[in-house]
Amino acid sequence: METINDLLKKRKTSITSLLTQSVAPISITQAAIDKANYISKRLCELMRERLEVSFFMTSDNVGEQGDLVISDMYIAHEQKVWPDYCEIKGNGNIRSFRDIADNQHRVIAGLGHSHAQMETSYSKRDIKTLSEIVKSWGVSKTLSLNNDIPGEVTPIIPLDAHEKIALKLKFPGEIPIILKSDLLDIFKYEKLLKFHWEISVPTEVTVQYLYGLTFNAHGSDPYCVIAYKLPDDDIGIVRDVGYKIVEHPYQVAVDPTQIDSELKERVLNLREKADEQKKLLLSSEDNAKEF
Repeated sequence: METINDLLKKRKTSITSLLTQSVAPISITQAAIDKANYISKRLCELMRERLEVSFFMTSDNVGEQGDLVISDMYIAHEQKVWPDYCEIKGNGNIRSFRDIADNQHRVIAGLGHSHAQMETSYSKRDIKTLSEIVKSWGVSKTLSLNNDIPGEVTPIIPLDAHEKIALKLKFPGEIPIILKSDLLDIFKYEKLLKFHWEISVPTEVTVQYLYGLTFNAHGSDPYCVIAYKLPDDDIGIVRDVGYKIVEHPYQVAVDPTQIDSELKERVLNLREKADEQKKLLLSSEDNAKEF
């Protein structure tokens, strides 16, 4: 059975090309980039260690064509972080989704994360992670192909009714089509005649997609990708699509106090560290009382 990508190849195009034309480069505000860079740097400072951190990239609206502008970063709940990986645990996704939708009334455009002090290019693990995520959620986008084209069909090899018959569809791309149906009886008796047949050519395809951006504590240019899922469940990544800075009414402010509070609440490593420090403090107070 033909996949959507097979069909697009015959039309001399691809999902990569269609997405690049439609939703790339990625639109983002400078304030959102500044916030992502600050979060990346601040976590390393708080933990005194080079660690990654994950955040949802949000937009305040989705346009009629599924167009998004990333204008804020939301630090994900219940995440565990390491020098080369970060993972949202338990109900962290659900807590984050609900807060973003119900309280902030915003849309998730994708998933961002930091590479601590390493370069921002996507790793194989990053690609695998985003490919898994886009299977479950993303933004819907309808990509236009071409208008319906009535095709002139000519039997070129009259065959037995129990076999396939090859047809040549005469429209741009010269796509060969194989039909296997009761119509073969018609071709058997009309094998030398030309006639017109209406061919239904797909005019659009709806994809589910989301953005993936990586940042670091140095403030390097973010690396940008687009993950997508097709209706036939084919998954893909479009790499290095770039970004463009846009002006936007929603301008998030980088609030160091709020970011510190959210990191300490949502990053499990920081909570564990705070608990350990509290235990040490209580223990030292108990020892002091004994003397």
